[in-house]
Amino acid sequence: MVIPDSPAGAQPACFAGTVAGLVLAGGASRRMGADKAGLRLGPRPPSATAVAADRADGETLLAHACARLALARHNGLIAAFAIAGGPENAALCARLGTAFGAAVLSDPLPGHQGPLAGMLAGLRWAAAGGHGRMVTIPVDTPFFPADLIARLAADAGPAACAACNGRTHPAFAALATGLAGDLAATLAGGGRRLMEWLARQPGFHTVGFPATENDDDPFSNLNACTDLAAARRRLKRLAGA
Repeated sequence: MVIPDSPAGAQPACFAGTVAGLVLAGGASRRMGADKAGLRLGPRPPSATAVAADRADGETLLAHACARLALARHNGLIAAFAIAGGPENAALCARLGTAFGAAVLSDPLPGHQGPLAGMLAGLRWAAAGGHGRMVTIPVDTPFFPADLIARLAADAGPAACAACNGRTHPAFAALATGLAGDLAATLAGGGRRLMEWLARQPGFHTVGFPATENDDDPFSNLNACTDLAAARRRLKRLAGA
């Protein structure tokens, strides 16, 4: 059954159904020079599930993100989650999707069209599953706050995103699935800027999160090889804490 998008400009029915999760894993990774989803964050996989699914890769960034959403699902914060990937990581997405019981989605537009395309695929999938809202996380930000999914999933607005130390992080968003129609119209009109699209949604607001005790940025994303090396050192330090 095909469920049509809500018309662009229509007020979404925000609170019907349950909350779904989405990993945004389809970026072009131009600065990194390799697909981020398949990069190894650490030497050990995060769970027995990931061991079976991703034995050769260890704890890839995508396995790490899936493990965190799987825990949120286990704890009842979300009902289901999906991975929005691209052709360059289709095999990895398929393996981890099967292992973690997650849907695997393709961008509705050809080429790398940015996170909005992955969000549209996620909103359509979530609406088809009867979910009223969706929480998104990007694959390249492994240290996001432990309570982020819970707080975004419980948010009472049609559109919100995380903020920390005066900076917004729009890829960490909570969206009503009824926004799919407006997002589809934005993409059809050439819009690609995530923050611009979020900011013009009625009732948009940010959900604030503090920095960690040692001033590490919980929203540090990995864009270059030096970022990945720093993340590995940070992970070792956290494991020894």
